[in-house]
Amino acid sequence: MSIDDLKLRIKDYPISGIISNYIPLNQKGANLQAVCPFHQDTKPSLVVNDDKGIYKCFACGAGGDGIKFVVDFKKLEFIDALKEICDVLGLAQEDYFTQKKVNPKQELALKILKSANRIYTKIATENAPAVFTNFIKNRHLSDDTIHKFQIGFAPSGNVLLNYL
Repeated sequence: MSIDDLKLRIKDYPISGIISNYIPLNQKGANLQAVCPFHQDTKPSLVVNDDKGIYKCFACGAGGDGIKFVVDFKKLEFIDALKEICDVLGLAQEDYFTQKKVNPKQELALKILKSANRIYTKIATENAPAVFTNFIKNRHLSDDTIHKFQIGFAPSGNVLLNYL
């Protein structure tokens, strides 16, 4: 699962369920209100709307979703705020913040491709076969282009098989 999946999952929860872990909220009609923690506030000016999933302070202008609230309130980086919200909501973090396991077959294929790239680049640059130099000359390829795109030369035979 990706971070975007996690963000969508967090938005499925009422924003008041996140914010109420940091400041007290009081019901006021269809919304919830609180004293805004982002400025010197004495009267409730922060409104939380679960239907829209947003908060807004009508005194200082602070506003956003639950993630932004945690980022601003706890002064955290975005990823750290997501982890904090996972703790608050009881979501399993491992699914979102761990490295995906690489398929062993894909890993082996990548190693073979990198080895092939090394050997064919080495043959092209060190041996400079006539077929390769004519190809480069006819295509008007610069040394920078050859290096940037890792252009090599694969001679006939079992060079790669022997190398591997």
